[in-house]
Amino acid sequence: MSTAITPFWIERLAARGLSEGTIAHFGLTPRGEGWQYPVHPAIEAMRWKAFDSRATPKYLWLPNKPDAVRFYDCDGWLHDSVTGAGGVLWLASGEADVWALWEGGIPNATSLFDGEARKIPAWFVPRLEALDVQTLHMAPDRDPTGRQFVLNVARSLANTGIRVLMHRLPFPPRSKGDIGRLLVEMGAANLQTALNELRTYEVVFEPFRERVRQLPLPNLFSNHRELYEQWSVEVVEAAAQMTWDFSGPDRKGFSKNFRCPFHDDRHPSAGWSYRSHGVHCFACGYHGTKEIAEMLAVLPWEQFKAERAAP
Repeated sequence: MSTAITPFWIERLAARGLSEGTIAHFGLTPRGEGWQYPVHPAIEAMRWKAFDSRATPKYLWLPNKPDAVRFYDCDGWLHDSVTGAGGVLWLASGEADVWALWEGGIPNATSLFDGEARKIPAWFVPRLEALDVQTLHMAPDRDPTGRQFVLNVARSLANTGIRVLMHRLPFPPRSKGDIGRLLVEMGAANLQTALNELRTYEVVFEPFRERVRQLPLPNLFSNHRELYEQWSVEVVEAAAQMTWDFSGPDRKGFSKNFRCPFHDDRHPSAGWSYRSHGVHCFACGYHGTKEIAEMLAVLPWEQFKAERAAP
């Protein structure tokens, strides 16, 4: 049974560096000695995480694990987030690290529901390719399990063009230091800078061995995110607002409900998100910026990007 969201519960997550905005975005609500939260707009099942990381069990499915569960993507924006980041995806060690990355201004992040899985699922590579991932960033926990997880991921991607970059967190070996701890120590405003300054390795699987090559410090955040945001707002959102005449944002960044243009909607069941620049429909799910651009026949993202990049 859910518990009321009180200042006490908010303070417990604030101690982990999470703001009220992040708590609201991920739908974190207290339940017993932990938090429950949605995993994807199309999946009714919820996840539960114990507040104490040493508790048993640490995670639960409510009421049970769905068959179609894939990556953690609570709002259905993952593909748009990857596109806006120039094909970059952060694969975190768990949902809590996804929350920490979001708090630090990195929305292009996800995780598996098995954490640092020993066996990479069969759908993993096809799903990354469907998301148009070009570079996969990982900052595993500082323990043998975390490092082995990176090697397993690199092995699974050996026959693809997806690069795997591993960032070594600044904590002692076997300390289990993670991105959440880095957020607490550095603060949200400094998280991207801290990640950018980590020692970074490219992990390449070759027959009979893994090769780990240290790279010079990369600029992890030099991508098309700002340009994609400009296209989303000035081209797509402007056309959508003119076509569907939805209201301005409320305090959570959503318009008032209007009739969903993606199905025969007789009662207003959709809202426009001014954060993701897409349609959230209670009946048929989330529709991202690229899908909306195609429906409205506006200037496509690739053409917009090419024209802005031209001298």
